[in-house]
Amino acid sequence: MSTAASESELSDEDVESAQSWFVDNFLDGETQLFGGSNKALNSSLQVCDGLPSLVTRSSTVKPNGACPTILTDVNGSCTCLSGFDSSDGAWEFRIRTKGSGNTTTSFPTTQAATGTLEIDAIQTLYVPDTLQKL
Repeated sequence: MSTAASESELSDEDVESAQSWFVDNFLDGETQLFGGSNKALNSSLQVCDGLPSLVTRSSTVKPNGACPTILTDVNGSCTCLSGFDSSDGAWEFRIRTKGSGNTTTSFPTTQAATGTLEIDAIQTLYVPDTLQKL
C-alpha cells in the first residue's frame, strides 16, 4: 500500500492522469482482477505491493482504504489476494463472472486466493520474471 510521503512525489498532473485512467477503465460497480508490479509506474501507484488483487470502483460502497489514496479518492477499493509471492513460479486463479444481483455493502482489504473470485474483467497483469505459469 502507499504512503502519503510517496504520493507527494507525484505531480498534480500525474495524480489527475492516474485518476482519469482509473475512472475510464473501471466502470462504476465493476471489479477487476488486477496485479503485478509495473516498473514504469511510480511506486505510490502500486496496488497490494504489485501482487494480484481485486480492484473495484463503486459510487455506492464506501472505499475500504486498501488502495493508494489517489484511487481511494475516486471510489476505489482494493482487496489484496493472500497466498501469492513475487518469487512464485506460478499464479493460479479460479474466476467467475460477478452476478448481477450482487449487493455488496463493503469490500475486504484481503481475501484468500484459494476460493473462486467473482469479477467483471481482467486488467492487464504484469508478472514477475520468476513466473512460469499463469
